[in-house]
Amino acid sequence: MKTLYINGKIFTPNGFKKCLLVEDGVIKEIYDVNKKITGVKTVNLKNNVLIPGFNDSHCHLFSLAKINSQLVLNDVSSIDEIIIKGKKFIDDNPGISFVFGRGYNDDLLLEKRILRKTDLDKISKEIPIIITRVCGHVQTINSKAIDLLGLKITDKIAGGEIEVFGNELSGVLYENAMNYTEEFFPLYEVSVVKTLLLKEINKANTLGLTSIQTNDINVNDKNYTIILNAYKELLEEGNLNIRITLQSTFNDIDEYIKFKYLIENNDFLKIGPLKIFLDGSLGAQSAYMKNPYKNDKRNFGISCYTNDALYSIIKKSREEGVSIIAHAIGDAAVEQFLDCKEKVYGKTNPNRLGLVHCQITNEDLLFRIGELNVLVYAQPIFIDYDMDILNLLVDKKTANSSYAFNTLNKKTIVSFGTDAPVESLNCFKNIFCAVTRYNLKQTKQLNPSEAFTVNDAIKAYTYNSAFMSFDEGYLGLIKEGYAADFIILSKDIFTIDTSELQSINILRTVVGGKEVYIKE
Repeated sequence: MKTLYINGKIFTPNGFKKCLLVEDGVIKEIYDVNKKITGVKTVNLKNNVLIPGFNDSHCHLFSLAKINSQLVLNDVSSIDEIIIKGKKFIDDNPGISFVFGRGYNDDLLLEKRILRKTDLDKISKEIPIIITRVCGHVQTINSKAIDLLGLKITDKIAGGEIEVFGNELSGVLYENAMNYTEEFFPLYEVSVVKTLLLKEINKANTLGLTSIQTNDINVNDKNYTIILNAYKELLEEGNLNIRITLQSTFNDIDEYIKFKYLIENNDFLKIGPLKIFLDGSLGAQSAYMKNPYKNDKRNFGISCYTNDALYSIIKKSREEGVSIIAHAIGDAAVEQFLDCKEKVYGKTNPNRLGLVHCQITNEDLLFRIGELNVLVYAQPIFIDYDMDILNLLVDKKTANSSYAFNTLNKKTIVSFGTDAPVESLNCFKNIFCAVTRYNLKQTKQLNPSEAFTVNDAIKAYTYNSAFMSFDEGYLGLIKEGYAADFIILSKDIFTIDTSELQSINILRTVVGGKEVYIKE
């Protein structure tokens, strides 16, 4: 099948063009002027901008998909409000045997603190309750859940913390300690997972996403093989209207290697890198830091791996030829990864090892990331919230060299993602923060020297993201021979004032030549 797109402002590596021809899912020809081809479907772009489809290089799509079936707490402003919402959720769901909730941010609560079991006990002492902070690195459970799990104040777990408050458990679990609660989460039917995923995929298409690299596979989640089967069935049924790379978390790299070959990778579904977690989050003050947090001189955050364990994993990655990406937010976590990577690979990076988030850095770390050719999976949208807490938690010098995404972009390859459901999948909010370094309300700005140009931001969200998944040979560019994955924008992203970047909408999304979204 052929489709001709005319009268456009088409963004290509060779400047703006007017017209392009798509045949059998591939960009066949690009023209400086409009063409007339008889017997071919013709789409008039009406002088709108056409760019490559967005590729979110790191998110958690299934987590985003299942949130709407849980207690949603993204907009709460106090613990009392959480209690009220929790009680209403139980009333609205008679017979419910567990309550799962996510999305609150303690920095935005009136009380300015993490939830404790005493708070959740006010919702219910009869039903186990698990509430996860917005970052996904802290959980609070109520007394009923503690009793069912049999947790004690003497319990310890490597790479995590079971918080003790006074002489009893507070109900707060950090990092690996959250693995205890996995037994409570439901086992889904494949059909349910497909329905949940399809809804989010369709929504992602409306946001201009044509590819997503998603950390949906986690061996600690008993649903992980069900999730894989759901994606496989969507593909087989012709309903996978987005390209999926599954970033996969396993406790043992040998387990990951076995899993990696469960499916034969193709253009729409493949097993991506091993994703490991080296620390927590800045907001939860569990990011692993070289210096203690300014507001708590005893707290350096949480390190999830010993140096020996991390070195062993990276060494195995070289032996087996597989990629590893590491969640690392604190500067100590970033340094730990770089040290181990350098010992194994030196300055080479054939398997494209990368740092996910890479937020707190100093000048030495920025230099080493470039020198060692380590990739960076960045989330510029994070500065919207983090600029309010950064200077409260780290010293001024460190703050000035953190979230240094433009500096990194000059030294290595930086891609953009949202880490949804931590943030929404809205690509333009991410681009706005990257280009302006303002918060979304446009009231504060963080290190404006680290701002991207619009062109570089688009590249980070398209070609660079494709590079992360070894797809740069056919994704991420408007170029002959590349996949026909592109989007039409409601405003000219190259000429509008940067303050308008958030207000751009998607008029049309095309994936593999198939029009998967057209704005009414």
